[in-house]
Amino acid sequence: MVMNRQRDKRDWIFLAFLAVALVVAAYTVVQRTRYRRAITSLATCAADADTACAGRALEEARAIDGDNLRTRIGQAQLRVLLGDADAAEHSLVETFADPPKGHAPIVHKVGTAPLHIDADGIGSLDAGVRGDLLLVDGDIAAARSQADLARSRWTEAATIVDEALLRPRRDRLDRRAAEGEAQMSASLRRLRDDFEKLFAASEAGQLEGSQLIARDLRDRVQRLTSDTARQKLGLSIDAAQRAMMTARTRKMELDGTSSSMVYGKPEPPPPSVDRSAYAQRSYEQRMAEYQRALDRWTTTQSENDRRKGSRLGELSGTIATVIAQARALFEEGLSAAGATRAPVASVPQP
Repeated sequence: MVMNRQRDKRDWIFLAFLAVALVVAAYTVVQRTRYRRAITSLATCAADADTACAGRALEEARAIDGDNLRTRIGQAQLRVLLGDADAAEHSLVETFADPPKGHAPIVHKVGTAPLHIDADGIGSLDAGVRGDLLLVDGDIAAARSQADLARSRWTEAATIVDEALLRPRRDRLDRRAAEGEAQMSASLRRLRDDFEKLFAASEAGQLEGSQLIARDLRDRVQRLTSDTARQKLGLSIDAAQRAMMTARTRKMELDGTSSSMVYGKPEPPPPSVDRSAYAQRSYEQRMAEYQRALDRWTTTQSENDRRKGSRLGELSGTIATVIAQARALFEEGLSAAGATRAPVASVPQP
């Protein structure tokens, strides 16, 4: 009788543990299902640019698994929808700020350049995380009117996410581009084209071409009716000219016309039969002296090459920074010009 009671007790304990395990497993399955549904809803709302809907979906996902990468990327997505692309970008950088040891951050940013997404690093992420990251980065680019970058990111995401998440984004970008073109007069479009030529010539260090375009643009900028547009575009031209001079310096250093190359590379001593003091030393002694001289020459040349490479890198960085400033000033100036009812006057403005 006692043994039967003990066996019954063990059976009840086992059944209790089994019941608890089943409840936990069922709860886990339910939570995972709820989380997937919330993330799917967030993606759909973001594609439709429905901020309220996306906010509700994000709150539901955050309540279930706030530390999940997809939840944190969703927070960046909501910031884009709220119109704060800078905050969204910062959020993405923070989300991927701690890469595995020995690996570069999957997402990082340098200066004013767009976010850099490491191709190898993103390949290690779950497909859903990759898709979310590419979509959000594309949305950030679209919010900043960087249409080419936005389309590039969405194209990368096309192999991962459903087309239904991409079509509304592309349609909005197309509509925005069409509206922008409709608002911009033919003269302003030509102004944009010529400024792009100026930036390209400046980056290439083309002195004559850059200066010729700059003179023409200065005359045309003076015909704009907006004081802000004239000021910003004039500063943009000045910045482009500074970049051009830096690019010319870089080109000269790259071509070697201004490098500090070490001349007089030692020559190996030939076997000699004359009776000069030099020849009276053994061939081994002369070779040892030659090797020491060659080592000194090589060390000096390597140091010069290192300095030259560092200098070229600094110049390239300066060119990129100044051109970025010129482009930013240009966009501000063109926006100010486009905001006026009659952006171009028939005569230069005082």
